Amino acid sequence: MNKNFFDNNKVLTSNLVWFISLLPVLMFTSYKNGFLLASGGFLKTINAFYYLYVPILIIIFSYLFEFIYYKLFKKSNLVNRVVNSSLPLFNVLCFLTMGPNVNVFVIVGVIFLVSLLSKLVKVNYICLFKLIVFLILMFYGSVSNANILQSTYNNGFGYLDLFIGFGISDIGNSTLFILCGYLILCFDSTYKKDIPIISLLVYILFGLFLCYINKFTLNNLMINTFNSSLLFILVYVASVSIYSPVTFKQKLIYSILIGIVASIVINLLNMVILLYLFIFLYSIYLCVFNKKYK
Repeated sequence: MNKNFFDNNKVLTSNLVWFISLLPVLMFTSYKNGFLLASGGFLKTINAFYYLYVPILIIIFSYLFEFIYYKLFKKSNLVNRVVNSSLPLFNVLCFLTMGPNVNVFVIVGVIFLVSLLSKLVKVNYICLFKLIVFLILMFYGSVSNANILQSTYNNGFGYLDLFIGFGISDIGNSTLFILCGYLILCFDSTYKKDIPIISLLVYILFGLFLCYINKFTLNNLMINTFNSSLLFILVYVASVSIYSPVTFKQKLIYSILIGIVASIVINLLNMVILLYLFIFLYSIYLCVFNKKYK
């Protein structure tokens, strides 16, 4: 391999860091929603590997999609364009926003749809995917995020359980392992590490203010923080470089707004989907704003 390969393929290098950061999350969700169920007889052993082989298949599908697309429409620099595509990473992140009971054909179908749409509009891809699946599930009847074991034994969860990720939530939700992923992402020079920190700080401060005026309790704040996919959204969705602000002032405003909105929609409305909607709409604003001043 050319010694300058990674220097000449910075998007691929960044993607590899992101994939490595996702390994702790994928391993944990495989244990929680796969191997733990298989050991209890709730799942066939082969299906315990679902959360490991599906992301691999998504990556392969995404690179194949990109190859076909660039072969047909962008014939120049074909290899470079495919190798440096962010689509495989975004599609894996989309998968992790799903609950454990969402049909895989729905996931793959919407991934294919947003892959096509991504060639036409430059908005937050992951949020768009989440919103489309949400509308589909609402139309056909919402799907519980509880896996088979959680549905069978409806036990309460302590703070530590929720912090680790054993609560009823999206498959990518695990505060502990997302924090591990965040530390890995800090090795990526293009990662906007300040957005999650500022957003989380504002979220906590605004949440404490809401507690002070008796909108909810501190106990509710802690439970909602650990079990709402908040950390996943801040670390992996709101901070995607091409869909978030560039300058420090813009990032500061963006982060403050996310923190306030997150605190309201998660703690007061219990509708985390509205946070995805806000980030999606903000990405539209950024798209229009950037075009306006080019």
